[in-house]
Amino acid sequence: MNKVFNGFFWGIGFSIAFAAAMTIWALTAQPRTEAIFNESYNAVKSDYEFSFVNALGIEKISSTLKEDHIILSYKMINLKSSSQASLYTIRFSLFSKDGDFMGNCDNPIPELYTDNELIYLTSKCVDLLKAPKEFGSSAISVLRNRDQLEFKLVNEVD
Repeated sequence: MNKVFNGFFWGIGFSIAFAAAMTIWALTAQPRTEAIFNESYNAVKSDYEFSFVNALGIEKISSTLKEDHIILSYKMINLKSSSQASLYTIRFSLFSKDGDFMGNCDNPIPELYTDNELIYLTSKCVDLLKAPKEFGSSAISVLRNRDQLEFKLVNEVD
């Protein structure tokens, strides 16, 4: 029976030592480890963020509000390769003046054969959750195979 109590006290001693070590780690090393991870993550994220939308040179030119839809005019760099253009879709996420989501408007990048450096396009957005007169801003995303690659906020109503 003496050996059982001896083993029990050894177990309690190891448990207290383990709990103390974990408490010290949680108070000191864990926050530093998390800060290092967040710093590395933010550095990688900032290097990648907006680069694809900017690489395509997508820029909203104007927005026109009609009674039942919104027309967005935008420009982008000519990819000069129809095989690349067909892989991507441009998505406009529309927001009201209050910041509420109004809907999405997807447009495939057209396969144009032109030597022009820039392509000027329009997008008609009809499936809206609010009236077009409440439109405030839009955000541009580039989609590939239904996966959102990037996100970029664009200017408010012109």
